[in-house]
Amino acid sequence: MIPMMLALLLQQAPPSPAFKFTKEQKVYVVAVDADSRNISVTKADLELERLAKTQFKKRKVFRLANTIREADFVFFVMLDTSSSRTDEIAVVITPSAYLAANGNIEALRNAALWQSDNHFKNVASEASAVTQIRPMMVT
Repeated sequence: MIPMMLALLLQQAPPSPAFKFTKEQKVYVVAVDADSRNISVTKADLELERLAKTQFKKRKVFRLANTIREADFVFFVMLDTSSSRTDEIAVVITPSAYLAANGNIEALRNAALWQSDNHFKNVASEASAVTQIRPMMVT
């Protein structure tokens, strides 16, 4: 799921003319696990975060940010691994919008520069979120 989402991000044009994706921008990765019965309760998913970071490194388009303060944008992915299938939400958002959302999923989705088209669809693996993302870059 992660590699597939990354491929999609890198391919699509950004929906907002105010923000332009360019090569070498810094991305801050946030990955969480949630329970569909109570989506407001999340916990960090360090394995998924590592997978996403690995995919960003492999693609060599964006650089990883160590802190949200140095990031140009945030890649946020949330998985519901408690359901009978693995469901996901993935968005790309500005750091200021991410901080303002304060974990509110609807606020994250409303402020998204990009979001996965796999919202609550069955996915084959926890790596599809980044594999979907293709260049959304303005050179």
